[in-house]
Amino acid sequence: MLWLVLEPMVMWAYNSAAAQWIRASTWAVAILEVLHLFGLIFLLGSVLMIGLRCFRIILHRDGVEQVVRSWAPTMLGGLVLMTVTGGLIFSSGATKYVDSRSFQVKMSLYFMAIVVQGVIYALALLKRDEDRSLGPAWMVIWMVMGGLATLLWFGVGIAGRVIAFI
Repeated sequence: MLWLVLEPMVMWAYNSAAAQWIRASTWAVAILEVLHLFGLIFLLGSVLMIGLRCFRIILHRDGVEQVVRSWAPTMLGGLVLMTVTGGLIFSSGATKYVDSRSFQVKMSLYFMAIVVQGVIYALALLKRDEDRSLGPAWMVIWMVMGGLATLLWFGVGIAGRVIAFI
């Protein structure tokens, strides 16, 4: 049933001019992969910094909210770069990727990670107080959210690597 919904979009992506150009090019996929990995590095680096702060391992002087807000541009830039290049890579082999279990896992983790990251950012905007002055419940919330985001985003990266081998 899901395929009935996805098939027109997959076929559109696969038959798009960009996908045809990428498939015909010798270097396009390689260049897109490198840019995709740079996006992933920016994203995972900022998520890791936020996660380590949530667990009170680094940046003790700064509140979690401040760390989240200060790393947001790097995280968002990495997410945009990763999403755009990933979409282009997907379009060039959409019919192959859509059947890949690793790709399906990657996309599931990707969408869950975006939701969790959005919640973290929303909490950071809502709670402007320093986390040291917040109660232990907030510390647990930050630890759970930071840990979950880190696990999900690293899962996206790992599932992406598995696609190449399966």
